[in-house]
Amino acid sequence: MEPDPSDAFEEYRITFSRFDYDFRALQLGVGPLRYWVDQLRINELRDAIRRIESNDRVWELTYRNPLIYATQIQRMFSIPFSPLLFALAGVSLGLRGVVRSRARGMLLALALFGGYYALFVYVQEIAREGTVPPQFAIWAPNAILFVLGIGLILDARRLR
Repeated sequence: MEPDPSDAFEEYRITFSRFDYDFRALQLGVGPLRYWVDQLRINELRDAIRRIESNDRVWELTYRNPLIYATQIQRMFSIPFSPLLFALAGVSLGLRGVVRSRARGMLLALALFGGYYALFVYVQEIAREGTVPPQFAIWAPNAILFVLGIGLILDARRLR
């Protein structure tokens, strides 16, 4: 399709006096509207668990496993603590003295984050399978990072 050369180029601008939107990305398909688990609020997650346990309107839910919803609840509480724990580990690594090279410090930080992330993904899966209760599994990486940070601080104090 070729543009007509006689058409003049015009610029169109859309303006809004107010532009608010609030929608959830839906899992499109036949049947009722379904949401992803990470898009639900905590009261909706608790309601989903209650509905699964009482077998009430389960057809509206994306997942029928209550452990998936329980794991998401624990994630919502545990993830905000991870930056504090990374700061604890980072400060303790900084107290160890002069780093011989910047690349070594960066690699150590990336290894710490990569290990935490890999462990977090793993425990999330075992919590959803029911191998370990979500209350313990999801908090395990934070507990390990806390113990590691405290251990590194005590070691740095010993070295001084």
